[in-house]
Amino acid sequence: MQEVEAMVPSKPPIGEIHSLLFQSKSSKESKPFDNIPDLGRAIAALPGGQYSGKESIVTSFLRQVFNGTRPCPNDYLKAIVAATRVRIEERHVPGNPDSLTGELEKALLALKKRRERRDREKHRPKLVKSLGIAEVRFAVNPPVGELSVASHGHTRISSAIVEDLALREQSGQPRTTYKICFPVETDAVDLWRLIFDELNGKPGESAEAGDLSPEAAAAAIQQAGSNNHLQVYIIPYYLCLASAIIDNPDSRDNCTGVMLQLEKGGIARLYEIRERDILYWRQMYYDLENAVFGEYRRLEFARYRNLVMRIPSVQ
Repeated sequence: MQEVEAMVPSKPPIGEIHSLLFQSKSSKESKPFDNIPDLGRAIAALPGGQYSGKESIVTSFLRQVFNGTRPCPNDYLKAIVAATRVRIEERHVPGNPDSLTGELEKALLALKKRRERRDREKHRPKLVKSLGIAEVRFAVNPPVGELSVASHGHTRISSAIVEDLALREQSGQPRTTYKICFPVETDAVDLWRLIFDELNGKPGESAEAGDLSPEAAAAAIQQAGSNNHLQVYIIPYYLCLASAIIDNPDSRDNCTGVMLQLEKGGIARLYEIRERDILYWRQMYYDLENAVFGEYRRLEFARYRNLVMRIPSVQ
């Protein structure tokens, strides 16, 4: 097949291909093929062709090519053009055969390039500059590294939780509800400890103004859990293979999401979750809300309080 520079046809590529190849019920104009199965039979019948005897396989693949779900390999491009040339002669299709097959080649190449471009875009995640503000924040296996936030550069998720839940303030009003999922309890304890250290001051460091006492810090975390503003769950490991944060998962119009990738230096890069892919995470959120699976288990801070506060257990 002669290499032809892909041009944008007057119709979308798939419409152009259908108008060139297939018979239309609304038109008496002769076309090479009746439909896609007829094209599949013609390709399978090509003398000495690699698709000989594979009519059903060829037809199934062509359906996927023409509905845009599969790219069209060069071998199939050549086979479609070859079968079209044979049918033009058999059916005495009017017009110049070279002109018709030339237009067909252009349309097939345009369809191929469009599909390849869609595949490239599909696998090219978009970087997100920072987390925004959300009424509900659903996090799955979030890393403890630094996250980008709009107001002050980078911060740990524990710091964001302290700020969003106003845990330092006795009469503070939380602006976000956090629902955080981990595969194992130790990850949950690690997060609680980070929050505790944010409130109480890190171990070994001098206390700063505004730091809460250990008891007050633990009480603030426990109160946030009791009020359902900070909910921590254990979910199956296979659901935690990726790290993600979904903002406002209960709102179709305002739902956004990012994938988290922890890199060198402890910085977590944020990649946008596309709208068509965010449905998966929203469904996980609804399953959690409705306790669809018995494997979802909420952890209560009170049970881990001494462990978080590093109080030795009594033997």
